[in-house]
Amino acid sequence: MCPEPVRHLRCHFGPRGCRSLELKAVPLQTGEEAEYMLALKQELRGAMRNLPYYVRPAAPKK
Repeated sequence: MCPEPVRHLRCHFGPRGCRSLELKAVPLQTGEEAEYMLALKQELRGAMRNLPYYVRPAAPKK
């Protein structure tokens, strides 16, 4: 038997994968506070793109 960390890595990165491992999505946060934080993050991202320090790519990615 392998130690837990090694078995965990083998499950995700092994050639056959791990059938017994259940991956579940984390539930989204809801409510007024979560919506406010999301709006703040989006506003901050938009403001950062307008700064002169934001470097835009010279050529589009292919």
